[in-house]
Amino acid sequence: MTLRLRLQPLPETIQEFEFAAEERYWTGLDLMTRGEGTAGIDFMGYAAEMLLKSSCFLLDKSTTPTFPIGTQSGQAKLALSIFLPGRPFKNYHDLAFRADLLIEKRRQEARPLPPNVELALAQRTQRLADN
Repeated sequence: MTLRLRLQPLPETIQEFEFAAEERYWTGLDLMTRGEGTAGIDFMGYAAEMLLKSSCFLLDKSTTPTFPIGTQSGQAKLALSIFLPGRPFKNYHDLAFRADLLIEKRRQEARPLPPNVELALAQRTQRLADN
C-alpha cells in the first residue's frame, strides 16, 4: 500500500467522534490542572462540539454508531433551517447551533429534554462558545 493511501483519513463515524471527544476531554482537563487554561478550554470546547454532533446524528433513526457521517454536516444546516428558520447559521463549529439543533430535533420528535436540562445545555454551550 502506498504512503498516500495509508495517510488518507478513514471515514468519520459517530463512534470515532465519541472516542475522540473523550480523549479531548481528558487532554483538556489535564491541561487546565497544569495551569494551561486557554488550551484546556479549547480542548473542552472541541469535546463538547463532537458530543453535540454525535447526539444530533444519533437522533436520526437510520444512523448507527458506525455510520459514516461525512455528509451529515450539510444536512444539519438544512435541518436547522427547517426547524428554526429564523436562527442564523454561523459555521459548523458553532456550539449554540448544535445545541439549538439538538433541542429542536428532540421537540419535533416529541421527546423534548426536560426544561432544566434544556436550559443548562443552552447556557453551558453558550459559555463554552464565549470562551
